[in-house]
Amino acid sequence: PFLAVLNYNITSKQDFPSPSILLMGKRLRSTLLVAKSILIPKYSAKKVKQTLKCKQHKQKVHYDKKSKKLSKLCPRQKILMQQGMRHWKPATVIQESGPNDYLVNL
Repeated sequence: PFLAVLNYNITSKQDFPSPSILLMGKRLRSTLLVAKSILIPKYSAKKVKQTLKCKQHKQKVHYDKKSKKLSKLCPRQKILMQQGMRHWKPATVIQESGPNDYLVNL
């Protein structure tokens, strides 16, 4: 399993450098046969940061399309709480513990 994880982490994904390249600045060696010229870094840190920011922004835009602001819950309010997949149980709000964080009684 260790070699499988290592080989996965040293593999570049599409147009983005591998995690090991981003972390250590060079391609790691493994048991896979690789030309020595591939082990030399060929990326710009600024370009990687810019690409990462662009991808994160796209993810945020797609998430924000369907998201909505949650309404506040009041103490003693009856709610349904999800426990696992497709299992909903009735509960009662006891108090607010933080933003979008509540103490409930099942």
